[in-house]
Amino acid sequence: RMLGFRPEQIVAAGDSGNDADMLAECPGAVVVANHDRDLAHLIGRQGIYAARRGNAGGVLEGLLWHRWQARAARQGRPRVAA
Repeated sequence: RMLGFRPEQIVAAGDSGNDADMLAECPGAVVVANHDRDLAHLIGRQGIYAARRGNAGGVLEGLLWHRWQARAARQGRPRVAA
């Protein structure tokens, strides 16, 4: 909030258990393919994209997916499950 961003403008990405709280609270999140088992419970939650790629490739994949979702929402199209 201090920087003027709205929650829907933020995407968080992670791969390990210490990222779990951040991913669960962020309205747009990415769990990369090479994630720890500690994050498996987040897969399937609304707003969380499970990337097919690991590491930075998974982050980029998730950013593109969330961007596409935001564009679809602005155009009045329904969101697609991750």
